[in-house]
Amino acid sequence: MADWLKRHPDWYRAEGAVGRSNLAMADLPLEREGTLVRLPELGLGPLRLTGIGVLGTGALGGRFTEAALGEVFWDAWQGGVGQTVAGWLGNNVLDDFRITLDYAAGLSHWQRQRPTDPYDLDAAGLSLVRHGSGYAVGAVASRHGIPLVGSIARGDRLLRVDGRPVEGRAPDAVLGALAGRPGTPCVLDIDRDGTPMQVLTRADSY
Repeated sequence: MADWLKRHPDWYRAEGAVGRSNLAMADLPLEREGTLVRLPELGLGPLRLTGIGVLGTGALGGRFTEAALGEVFWDAWQGGVGQTVAGWLGNNVLDDFRITLDYAAGLSHWQRQRPTDPYDLDAAGLSLVRHGSGYAVGAVASRHGIPLVGSIARGDRLLRVDGRPVEGRAPDAVLGALAGRPGTPCVLDIDRDGTPMQVLTRADSY
């Protein structure tokens, strides 16, 4: 990702997994220190995908080194594949297609079901961590070093979004509650070490 951004700085969107890029919800640097970009085009054989949001795991600047990342994550994926794994497709891509796998022929058949959503990652700028049936803030997303949500800190427990409790809700539902077109207001109730707080923020564009 760092090499891409040297050549294409306009692809950059933010630091920190946001919205549907916050898939793992694990307290690991691969999401909270990841870099969001939007690729103008991605080729899969003859298939061309446009405007795809992508998370580069780890951080620019080497705070989470490629060697460490490979040891704890990529090596596990590559073990049974037989070739180098550089990344994977998320649900922001896969949801748009009906995919048939022909294992005998070693082929996949992709049938588009809907256009690519250019707002697929737009949401309040929080990277969440799942703890049991609840959710905490793993990181506040930032752009060029500027936090995108004020008054919230890493470790705050998220209690409600727009008045609706998040405890016990599925991850997709919680991410959906934070999603919205850029500028959409969002009221967050949080708990910081036993002290309740309410923060008004807005969805941002990625």
